[in-house]
Amino acid sequence: MVTESAHLYAGVLLDLAVAANATDQVADEVRAVARLFTDTPGLDRFFASPVQRAEHKGEVVHQIVTRLNLSDLTRRFVGVVLDNGRFALMPAIAEAFHTVLDAQRGIVRVQVESARSMDTAEVATVTERLATRLGKTIEVEVADRPDLIGGLVAHVQSEEIDGSVRGKLRGLRIALLQGAGR
Repeated sequence: MVTESAHLYAGVLLDLAVAANATDQVADEVRAVARLFTDTPGLDRFFASPVQRAEHKGEVVHQIVTRLNLSDLTRRFVGVVLDNGRFALMPAIAEAFHTVLDAQRGIVRVQVESARSMDTAEVATVTERLATRLGKTIEVEVADRPDLIGGLVAHVQSEEIDGSVRGKLRGLRIALLQGAGR
């Protein structure tokens, strides 16, 4: 979950990355740090725990920074986040950073659920149609959902574009029920 604090940290990091002309590098690095939280069960609880000593948390962060070979900018940012007792927010900060960076670049991320696996050409066609409809640059993430029966559903920010057979059947059912109530 992205909190207001995560957005604030992400905004500051983006400003620093833009000033240093290092947005792509910083984006990759904060994604790598966030991935550690996903790949390491309990890491978020460790950093959120008031029982863990600050020195111990600092040692773990030093190992993370060294292992990931983070740039000076990201290393200093991570240090400030740690010093402020907010290192457990790194996954949310990374998510907020990428959201703000995408918005700055005019990129919209779209999650597409398809009833069957889509090949590269089909993904390109969907991407092109969504880009035309939205007037923005689109990055598509595709997931298979056989329960859709056929077609696809696109999730664009808070909007859902349902072109699935399941969605059409649901719409037909609603129309029939409303017609029967007259």
